[in-house]
Amino acid sequence: MKNKIIYSAITFVLVFLITLWLTLPYSKIVAGALKNAERQAKIDIRYSEQKSGPLSTTFSDVAVNEIPVGDVKISYSPFRLITGSVGYKTAGAVNLKGKLSSGRVTAKGTVSSGLINNLTDKVSFNGDVLLDMDASLKDGTMSMEASADKASIDTPMGPMAFEKITAAAQKEKNKITLTKLASEDSMKLDLKGEIRVNNRTPEKSVVSITGTFDLMGQTKKLVLQGRADNITPSIR
Repeated sequence: MKNKIIYSAITFVLVFLITLWLTLPYSKIVAGALKNAERQAKIDIRYSEQKSGPLSTTFSDVAVNEIPVGDVKISYSPFRLITGSVGYKTAGAVNLKGKLSSGRVTAKGTVSSGLINNLTDKVSFNGDVLLDMDASLKDGTMSMEASADKASIDTPMGPMAFEKITAAAQKEKNKITLTKLASEDSMKLDLKGEIRVNNRTPEKSVVSITGTFDLMGQTKKLVLQGRADNITPSIR
């Protein structure tokens, strides 16, 4: 009799919790969490539609600071919410998969070269850019690694093509420090520098990057300076 009472109580609690979980106002909860993340990261997030349910929320046609991202799906569960962790996946110009946990966000996937190329006509990528990122929503810091098969830089000598590009960078507040931008080809591109980010209008971010590359057996100095939408490359 005692065991039957215990089992009945456990069953009641489980049914109550499941019913409560299924009837929660997910749209308001997720929208509120998104606004909080938007405020912490100091960014502008817009979307055309939100569909929420007990296990996931999908935002359609998402744009971050007017940069089109695509559709974003956020996955969650009672256990994940208790631990403060949710997973997400994007589909569109940005195809990333990652996790939001304790004020941090991780991301791994690809970014369309067209999206990046729209920021400047001086540097262009051919093919998707692979991205691996870890960022803090609280203080805006971020570490990032990226790679691409091919890239071209418009120089006074004409477009110069590089292959097997790899990059590494650190972001703190509105400054991105480029610790590595190199190519594994005969050009041996090797650049470092910084980008002062304009969060509201990324194309107005200020670029200051210098380094070297090989041209017909000679080492040349390459300088990329100016606004992202008007970079002035020079070779010395």
